[in-house]
Amino acid sequence: MSSSTPSLKNNPHRSTFEEMKKEGEWANILKNTSWPCHNILQVNSDWMSNRDTDGSGPILEKDYVKMMEEHGFKVHMSQTLTLEYILSREFIDNYFKTRVLTGFKSLQDDKRELFLTEYKRRMENKDTLKVVNYPMDVFQVLGQKVEEL
Repeated sequence: MSSSTPSLKNNPHRSTFEEMKKEGEWANILKNTSWPCHNILQVNSDWMSNRDTDGSGPILEKDYVKMMEEHGFKVHMSQTLTLEYILSREFIDNYFKTRVLTGFKSLQDDKRELFLTEYKRRMENKDTLKVVNYPMDVFQVLGQKVEEL
């Protein structure tokens, strides 16, 4: 089982960002901005369909299955699930400060500051900074090595 990304539908940090991307002024400002998937840049990521121009992005189930099959595995089953991670308050606070607020690198200077100010305001209004259940999309893949490459 592998963690992919904060849940698009159920995770308050991610869903707030996605909602803003659909709103008038924010849609224009955020059009070339993607969710900072753990702020991890993927290396050798040709097999990923969902990476942005900076090399960041969540690993998706379909991409992982394809990669396994191309490396000699027969995949018997795969599925994407949303799991509620139970995290400490300190972990959530640290994640928000070090991953979310330091992300969005495609936004420059004043637009970045404007976005982060509004984003933090919305998060505080939703009281989402106090959640300890943190919905994450994960995928599970079961397979068997059938040939050596």
